[in-house]
This record gives sequence, C-alpha cells and structure tokens, in this order.
Amino acid sequence: MRPNVGRIVSAMALALLLAVSTQAAVPSHHLPRLQAYVNRSMLSDLDLYPARFILGHKETIGLSRKQEDAVENLMLDFEEYAISHSAKIKIKELCFATGLKSLHPDREEMALQVKEICRMKIDLSVAYVNFLLDLRDLLTANQRNQLRARKKTKAFRHHPDRPQ
Repeated sequence: MRPNVGRIVSAMALALLLAVSTQAAVPSHHLPRLQAYVNRSMLSDLDLYPARFILGHKETIGLSRKQEDAVENLMLDFEEYAISHSAKIKIKELCFATGLKSLHPDREEMALQVKEICRMKIDLSVAYVNFLLDLRDLLTANQRNQLRARKKTKAFRHHPDRPQ
C-alpha cells in the first residue's frame, strides 16, 4: 500500500508545483479562480455579478446610495479577506516546495500539506460564492432583471468587468 500512497503524493506534489510555477503570485483582483469549477456565464445566469460590474451599472439599474455603500463595503471586506487568505496560501505553497527539496521528503507530511493547501483554496472559493450571493441579496428583483437584460446587449459583451 505504501507505494500507491507515494505515487499519489508524488502526483499531487507535481500538480501543485505546476500550479505554483505557472500561477502569478496573487491575481491583481485577488479573486479565486472559479472558472475551473463553474463557468462564469453560469454565474451571471444565476444573477451573480461581480461588485465592480454592479457599481459600473448603478445608474442603469437605479442602485440606491444605501445599496451602493453596501456593495462597496462587501467588496472591500471580501478583497481584504482574499488578499490575506491568498498570501497564506502562497506561504503554504512555498513551504511545500521547500519540503520537496529534501532528498527523502516525508510523503505523509507532503500529503497533509497538499490537503491543507487545497482546503484553503476551497475556503477562498466558498467565500467568493458567498460574496456573490450577498451581492445578489442586495439587489431587488427588478435590478437583477435589468442586469440580466443588460447582459444581452453589445455593450455588456465589451464591458471589462462582465462575467465571462
């Protein structure tokens, strides 16, 4: 059984190292990469829109000052969490990479580290989905309908913050 565990750990380590080496340090917008799990257009089909997109269309959808402040506060709170959590993930990844430099790394310890890093990434993705749900809860049904209609326009397809 030990050789199978070793192969699994080695495969996970290689996958994680590839992810670490090809990924930029922290994305400038500090958002988790959900596109691997959920198609962004699916998020907009569920009336889940990024905060900057909502704020960019605040006049179009008639966002009140109270709603605007709430969107901004949610966005700032999430970005603070995402920056902090992304940094912690990066530190764990660096520690993991350092541990692999050993001639005989403890494979069980490496497996634990991979699981911890994956758990932290999942936590960040869950926080992002909760953030999007909180944003949706701030909007009225009419505002969501207006954003949905806006999504179908040519201007929407060229908007830099549109869900893809």
